[in-house]
Amino acid sequence: MYKPRIGLILIVFLTTSLTAKAQSVKDRFVGKSPCAAETLSERPDFSIRLDKAQRTDLVNRNLPNSKVLLIVQYKNEADHCGVILDAIEIQNMSKDFQFSCFDPLEPGAVVVGTRSTNDSRVTAVATEAWRIDLKKETFNKDRHKVKCSYESGAGEDDGSDLVDAAKKRAAQESSGQNAKRSEH
Repeated sequence: MYKPRIGLILIVFLTTSLTAKAQSVKDRFVGKSPCAAETLSERPDFSIRLDKAQRTDLVNRNLPNSKVLLIVQYKNEADHCGVILDAIEIQNMSKDFQFSCFDPLEPGAVVVGTRSTNDSRVTAVATEAWRIDLKKETFNKDRHKVKCSYESGAGEDDGSDLVDAAKKRAAQESSGQNAKRSEH
C-alpha cells in the first residue's frame, strides 16, 4: 500500500539531489569575484582571453575533485578580479578543457570542449562541448560532433582572443569548402 509512495518519494529525492548537484557549480561561482577566497583553487590555474571587446576571459580552476571553467568579465583594463558570469564543471579528473574547438555546423562559434588527458592526438572529437553565447556570456551544451585540437597558448600575447580564433577557423573552413567545390 505504501510502496508506490515510497517509490515516488525516492524519485523526487533523487531528482532534487541531481538538480541541486548540477546547479551547485553555478551557485558556488556565478556573481562572485574570481579573487574571492571561496572561488580560488589550491592548484595552478590559467586563463585565456575570450572576447577583448567585452573584456571577458575564460578562467580554468583545478579543484580537488573537479575542474571548473569560468567566464569572467572585467570592468576595465585596471580591473584584475572582475565578476564570474557563468561556470561549467567536469568531474572526471582524467579530462581537460580544450579551447581550440570547432563545430562544423556552427563554424564561427566559440566552442570549448573536453578531451582525455591521455589522448595524444593533435585533433580529436570532444567528449563534451559547450558553445559560448557571446551576447549572454553563457555556456550552452553543444551536442554536435565537435573537434578539438591541442594548441599551445604559450608565447607573446598578440592581443587576439577566442572570438578572433573562431572567425579565423570559420574563414579557413569556408575557403577550404570553396576550394573543394571549385575542384568539382
